Amino acid sequence: NRWQPALIHYTKVSENQRSQLYSFALYKAAWCQYKMGQQKKALASLVGVIKAGRRAKGASDSSQGGVSRIRLATEAIGDMIVFYAEVGNAEGARGYFRRIVGERSVYGLLEKLGYFYSDTGAKTSARKVFRELIEWRPNSAKAFDYQYQIVNMLAFHFCWRNRTPMSRCAMRTTAIFSKTG
Repeated sequence: NRWQPALIHYTKVSENQRSQLYSFALYKAAWCQYKMGQQKKALASLVGVIKAGRRAKGASDSSQGGVSRIRLATEAIGDMIVFYAEVGNAEGARGYFRRIVGERSVYGLLEKLGYFYSDTGAKTSARKVFRELIEWRPNSAKAFDYQYQIVNMLAFHFCWRNRTPMSRCAMRTTAIFSKTG
């Protein structure tokens, strides 16, 4: 396993928070942890990268190291979706993201999480996230897309379960699920 030796080295570098490589080492350690199946630890490491980026931004640190920490924090926020999907749940996502990244970024992260769940086969979780997005901003231009995703997931599941070809099943399923809201 090549991840364990790498994790040891990255962890050693990340022990010094003043190091210019601190955020980089913590970020790489997070990926090592993730690859080794330690998703909770990996998520915690990513949160550390995000906090370091916030500290650098709050201190108006325009040095090379400060700018790198801010960029890496942005990258970590995007990666957080993959990590969170492994250890978190759809119901707790909004509150978790709000605590970590603030209210302004939550909607976009939830959207990404919904699509990630959908793409990886976690249809129930995807449906919950899309429903929450619709309830949060029912007049959003994207609300239709989220509802479309929900109907498609339900239609696919319905047709697959009943072994009905999608061509025959699509119109009947749409009619059934449009009544259930």
